[in-house]
Amino acid sequence: MKETGNRIPKSADIWIQRRDEIARKGARTVAKADRSESQADRSMGMLGAAFGMLGMQAVVSGLELGLFEQLAGGPATALQLARRIKAHSRSVGRLLDVLVTQGHFDRTGDRYRLSKAVRGALSLPGVEIETFCSDMLIHLKALQGAHPGLTEAIRTGQPAMSLADQAAAERFFVSLARSLFVQNYPGACALFEATRDEFGEGPLEVLDVAAGGAPWSMAFANGNKSARVTAVDFPPVLEVASHYAEANGVADRYDFLAGDVRRVKLGKERFDVALLGHICHSEGAKQTQRLLGKVAKALKPKGVMLVADFVVDDQRRGVDGGAFAMLFALNMRVFTPDGDTFTFKEYRQWGKEAGFRRFETVDIPAPSPIMVFRK
Repeated sequence: MKETGNRIPKSADIWIQRRDEIARKGARTVAKADRSESQADRSMGMLGAAFGMLGMQAVVSGLELGLFEQLAGGPATALQLARRIKAHSRSVGRLLDVLVTQGHFDRTGDRYRLSKAVRGALSLPGVEIETFCSDMLIHLKALQGAHPGLTEAIRTGQPAMSLADQAAAERFFVSLARSLFVQNYPGACALFEATRDEFGEGPLEVLDVAAGGAPWSMAFANGNKSARVTAVDFPPVLEVASHYAEANGVADRYDFLAGDVRRVKLGKERFDVALLGHICHSEGAKQTQRLLGKVAKALKPKGVMLVADFVVDDQRRGVDGGAFAMLFALNMRVFTPDGDTFTFKEYRQWGKEAGFRRFETVDIPAPSPIMVFRK
């Protein structure tokens, strides 16, 4: 990729380096890993699924016990950590080892430390260890609380988790926006790098739809100093986006448009590029089609829409990353009345109906490629 214009922050470089490292290893290593994983899955069967839930609980326990915060202060042994948190040392060691295998911690000898990925996340502007841990805990506990309702959600077609209480809903979505910023910003930086030749220099009007903490547009604002962003979301969530914009020094180039993306007016032919970061799966098929049409009208005649989401392979067999997208569809059944995950074929057709002439994909370190729609 041609290197021009302003570079993204160094704190995001580790994800770019990791992407390049994976690419250098080649397909044979990946295929070998895939074979090993599939063999393990077959041998474990339902037991593997059951202990997958225990894996989530391991992270929750690590957060509840304060292990992440303790290691943010520097490396330590299991005994040292056990004394600090007043817990059983051998049990703490077993939990630490599991968190190492999950990629959250590293271990050298008998000393543990935060993994490179977690340290990189905590180095991002605006990210603090306390909110990082509390937001992840809220998110994971919401999943644990809602997923047992899957059976009833499938039986009735209604979500198992209600967010009817506005105050509770706002707390959940604010914490979700903060935790998803940390998770999505590296991929957003990789996307900007992949499209730098097109969007890296010169005036650029960016529309960030259902922005959350604005990780996707933040990468573009950091990379192109002439970019201006209009971020759309509910008022409490936009406060999260404002926080990260201030921390990244780009707040003067952000406009915040508060409201429901289904109702807010986006205007006509105003933007060069629109970013839809993981909003379609919660909207459902009909609302997604309406949203794509609305965004198409807001784009200039040669505008581009970039869509990040969990995408299922066209045959719905769970290949090429589609397995996670299929599982995520069940997550949407629990949390939303209409949410779902969709195939590339469906997105391609909806884009055509919305007025986009071309459909492409861009590979980044993410479960699914980024979809590119061109007017």
